[in-house]
Amino acid sequence: MNGISFVVTFPKFATSQSAHQNTSQPIAYLQHKLEKITKVNNNIATLLDPGRWTHPDIPSRQMLWLLILMCLQFKGDYWLWHLHPARTENFATALDEHVLSLVQTCMGVNIDTAWSDFAKSRLALPIRFKGMGIRGTADRRFS
Repeated sequence: MNGISFVVTFPKFATSQSAHQNTSQPIAYLQHKLEKITKVNNNIATLLDPGRWTHPDIPSRQMLWLLILMCLQFKGDYWLWHLHPARTENFATALDEHVLSLVQTCMGVNIDTAWSDFAKSRLALPIRFKGMGIRGTADRRFS
């Protein structure tokens, strides 16, 4: 050619070994995210508490149920998709427990004592199969 040369330099990325050595950073990050999600969800549950709004024209239970079904149960999915499942087990189980506590607030009953095992198993079924559509994150973290 005409004597022009190009020098290309690439940034140095961490190798896979050094990237997996520090496991405390993602766990601390997940703990922070879990606290943030729990705080926001508790604020929503407090605002839509059926005992707070006793007027029949304010459908607080329906609003809370729709938020749980369409939004609140999926808040941790981003981190479950992007982190290794071995790092997300505690995060996913804590999210499941929190979503179940929101469902109990919405229903007004304690699911552990008032519902049969058959009824509890139907929580996870899709609505089209006569379930409630509440999917557990502990099961989905592997996908």
